Amino acid sequence: MNLAEQIRAQLGAAALEVAEAGPGRVRVRVAPGDLGAAARELCGRMGARLADVAGTETRSAIELFYQFCFDSAGTVVTLETGLPTAFPEIPSLAPELPAALGPEREVRDMLGVAFRGHPDMRRLVLSDDWPEGIHPMRRKYRL
Repeated sequence: MNLAEQIRAQLGAAALEVAEAGPGRVRVRVAPGDLGAAARELCGRMGARLADVAGTETRSAIELFYQFCFDSAGTVVTLETGLPTAFPEIPSLAPELPAALGPEREVRDMLGVAFRGHPDMRRLVLSDDWPEGIHPMRRKYRL
């Protein structure tokens, strides 16, 4: 059984889509409410480590990408989920996965995602006097 099949089996119904995205790359789509459980499964039972968190705004959603490395298999697994652009909010993974501390702060600064339960939501990229509610990576941002 390859890693994509193992992930599908471990995550069950939480894995809305599992696809091999190329050599050493697996994409897994989950609902926002299943992101924490999926991350715990990947890191806890399956032995992955969180490498990065990123996001982007599409026409219809804020897309979040949590990248996990399976070092022994030489594979990167990306957990993807979408949030509404109007009020993008999701529970933070930082209390359980300290590697998410900085990247979630960066995504908050640049895209305006609220990470509920994050232990330190100070600004990371933007200055302290940056206007509230202005996020440079959002489509409506203009210089």
